[in-house]
This record gives sequence, structure tokens and C-alpha cells, in this order.
Amino acid sequence: MLSALQTLWARANVSVKHSPGGDTLSVTGDFGLPPAVGEIAPSSTGAHLMLESGAAMALDASLPAGSWSRRGKVWTYRDPAGSLGGIRSVVLRIRTVGGAPDVQMTVKGKGTYPITVASPLTALVLFGDDGAKLDGSCARYTFGGGACASHGKSRLVCH
Repeated sequence: MLSALQTLWARANVSVKHSPGGDTLSVTGDFGLPPAVGEIAPSSTGAHLMLESGAAMALDASLPAGSWSRRGKVWTYRDPAGSLGGIRSVVLRIRTVGGAPDVQMTVKGKGTYPITVASPLTALVLFGDDGAKLDGSCARYTFGGGACASHGKSRLVCH
């Protein structure tokens, strides 16, 4: 999914620990959005998280609008069961920089995430439905060659 208004992340990290009981996922990132997007309110729009590993979707989770809480400028999604793509928590720290939203995001999950060093990896987040990407309410980060490495037999880290 690519849009002309899509924002590229300033930085991103993905870590996956593969284990027989389920993979543990951690995603962190920092990205800005165009000023026209205005306020980010996942309690109204929801959020769609995706990880593309090569030609396959390693994660495709739509987190519904009613599942978010807010404290100040921090939005939090919690689902201890990980019922949507194994995602157990998402924290969005939102501030305004130069009149535009700047988002720091942390995602934690436990499930099956088929990500390997051999496949290119792209992380995407979309606030709202697919039409929101036309407004620029989305961001992506593609890890370049050599950005992902194995650490031991079961851990993959991309940065």
C-alpha cells in the first residue's frame, strides 16, 4: 500500500523472537504526518498495523476505534489476549511539531510473525480506513538491505 501523501518514518526498529510457544514482536517508530491530517484520534478512527515481509503480510491487524484510551497526549490500545494479530499493546505519544502531528509508536505482540532476514521488511500504520491514506493519515518504513540481522538462532532485529 503506497500513497503519494504517505509519510516516511524518521526511524523504526522491529524485533521478533521466534519460539515454539509463539513469536514475541516489538515495533518502535517515530514519524510525522502532514499538517492537513490535524489531530490523531484513534478512538474515532481506529488504526491499521501492517508488516510486509517480502510479498507476504506478516501482520495485518485493524485495531478498532472503541478500543483506545487517552491520557494527555498518549493514546493506548490494550488487549492482553492479543485477539487481533496477536497485538497486545500499542502506545502512541503524539506531539505537534511545526503545526503537524509527530507520532512516537510502540507496539508489542505475541503470535506468529513469519519474518526472516532474507525478505525485505516494510512497516505501515494507517489511522482510519483505506481512504485515510489519501489524506496522508498513514506512514511507512522500509528496512533497506542489511538492516535486519539474526541474533542467535531465534531472534531477528531490524533497524
